[in-house]
Amino acid sequence: EDAAMHYVKKLKKITGSKNICLTGGVALNSCLNGLIKRSGIYESVFAGPATHDGGHGIGAPLYYYNHISEQKSEKISNDFLGYPYTIEDCKNAAKDLGVSFKEFKDNKSLTEDIADSLVNQKIIAVFSKGSEFGPRALGHRSIVVDPRTQGMKDTLNARVKFREAYRPFAPIVLKEHALDYFEFEESEYMLFVANATEKAIKEVPATIHVDGTARMQTVTDDNEPFYSMLNNFYRLTGVPVLLNTSFNIAGEPIVETPEDAIKCFLGTSIDILYLDFLKIEK
Repeated sequence: EDAAMHYVKKLKKITGSKNICLTGGVALNSCLNGLIKRSGIYESVFAGPATHDGGHGIGAPLYYYNHISEQKSEKISNDFLGYPYTIEDCKNAAKDLGVSFKEFKDNKSLTEDIADSLVNQKIIAVFSKGSEFGPRALGHRSIVVDPRTQGMKDTLNARVKFREAYRPFAPIVLKEHALDYFEFEESEYMLFVANATEKAIKEVPATIHVDGTARMQTVTDDNEPFYSMLNNFYRLTGVPVLLNTSFNIAGEPIVETPEDAIKCFLGTSIDILYLDFLKIEK
């Protein structure tokens, strides 16, 4: 962190830029990213969702498009660039693996049911179309629980994630309420560790680390079904925050296909799998 801050300040003197973009594997250090953002050296601090080497697959053509071909690309609205599995793919996977399901007809009924399940203290998994490009689960391959009790973190660890007890889980928060709970207004790719407010420590303790920080993710209507799910949970509880972790168990990669999702669900103590518009229960 000391070395990085040295170079961040040096770059400011050399370039005079108001903005900085962080990339490379070092930018997966979300504590460092938060420190840079918190320092106020730059007006805007951005870290792309795939700052590891895989990001070159998008970074190189974007550089060419914007700086060599003299055209301009718009900022991407989300990170869900994986293969867009359809509802038919999900139904076929369920049938092949012999599991029954309930199908929802629209996003409203789906996300209302998800919110009800969360309020009833269920551990749920969400699978939706294309997976995230970067290493963070941002809503299309996620396990989600109610964060309002500290014990829920331990329950999730004991029943599903099987990882070290000291490791924190991340909060997702409606962007319009972010500053009520955390120091940053925006962290759409879960790459900034922020200080939590007293309100967050009191209301969503399962997402707050021992040092009073959290690796937050802000959610907007570009991210469905997470946005509607979170809005419905907020409507039911008055809390616009949920605990989000990647849809996998320790030592395994994040699930990719509908078949992966069902097999992970069946092999763990996850209570409900929302596979696109399908609901699968044990």
